[in-house]
Amino acid sequence: MWVNCLAKGFQKGYPDDRGHRTFWKGNRFNRKDFFRNEFLFDVVVGHIETVLSLEQNSKELRFIAGCEWLVESELDNKNSRQIVVDMSKLVMGAAKSKLFVTSHRPSDTEKKILERCGTIAERCCGNVYFAFIGHPSLWKRNPGVPSLYEWSKGRAWIPLP
Repeated sequence: MWVNCLAKGFQKGYPDDRGHRTFWKGNRFNRKDFFRNEFLFDVVVGHIETVLSLEQNSKELRFIAGCEWLVESELDNKNSRQIVVDMSKLVMGAAKSKLFVTSHRPSDTEKKILERCGTIAERCCGNVYFAFIGHPSLWKRNPGVPSLYEWSKGRAWIPLP
């Protein structure tokens, strides 16, 4: 559910009519041109261009010419291995910006997570962001306030307001 909301927000900021497409599991609109809803990541925002079909010279085929955003998440708050594995996916992609989302933990644990994920962020190209959000099990009672960080090439996470 929250991935749908996040992806729809990206879709508003990067509209199709301006040459972009937002891919995520819940978006069936992309099936016509790309035969899939999503790629390897939870959310991908791509810049789209066209080439002519080899078989039908007048038919335009869409392709991803560049990547604006890659988003990956892991909300399992009992297994740090899954965070490391899923954050590692961001190293593989060439996007202008990347975002990793996980659930809040006690502040000392969050510091340790950021420290370990800094080692991964250092290997990413582009701008890298990390967010802590409330775990879905808490959303009806108290979703909490998200925390957002940006990776500084000076090898530190900088909290964003």
